[in-house]
Amino acid sequence: MTETRKVFDPFLKKEVEIYDSLSLRLRGYYAVGPVTETNAPEFGWRQYGNPPPIQIEAANRIEELEKQNQELINELRQTKLVYETRLKTWKET
Repeated sequence: MTETRKVFDPFLKKEVEIYDSLSLRLRGYYAVGPVTETNAPEFGWRQYGNPPPIQIEAANRIEELEKQNQELINELRQTKLVYETRLKTWKET
């Protein structure tokens, strides 16, 4: 899951979208340049050195927790829809 955020680019003199992923940074990967129309960094990806194993472990754990959180959010949304439907049905009777 790659998040993006907007920052001001002083060279282009406008706001641009960049990648903002802690797990990628922990692995030593950095997007170079703003996000283009193809959803890729303008100047590609760079990797700086071999990160220590603890950083790789942390990145894996963060991604696992993000996935679990998203699953819980989806589950809660479904539960909310079920209860809203039941409430509507109950009010109509």
